[in-house]
Amino acid sequence: MAVMWLETAKTFDSSKRNSIGAVGLIQFMPDTAKLLGTTTAKLRAMSAVEQLDYVEKHLVNCKRDAGYRDNQTLDSGTLYSLVFLPGRSKRVVLTRRGEKYYKKNKGLDYNKDGVITKNDLSSVLNKYMA
Repeated sequence: MAVMWLETAKTFDSSKRNSIGAVGLIQFMPDTAKLLGTTTAKLRAMSAVEQLDYVEKHLVNCKRDAGYRDNQTLDSGTLYSLVFLPGRSKRVVLTRRGEKYYKKNKGLDYNKDGVITKNDLSSVLNKYMA
């Protein structure tokens, strides 16, 4: 829930769209929507409850693609990494200052050290879950 809350700018608004065209509860990119058999326009028109099926499908696919076991429990930072940068979810450092991913998401650098790690993601989530 905390990941979806943060990804929707603390609103849970399933129609939320960001400046680069991502939409919904976990800010689906157009290519991600297509892989899930839909479009960002269709996702944007869905209620939050309807969109949850796509959130689950995306997370299950990313978890499998990253090599995690189906029944493997993930810590909050790893879970968020599957939404933020799924292709890098096995890394400790997900992105660093100078990379495009960092620039657009520097607010996730919890300790402001110039790198975004899974620990940073956990800290950001824990800040709001407490």
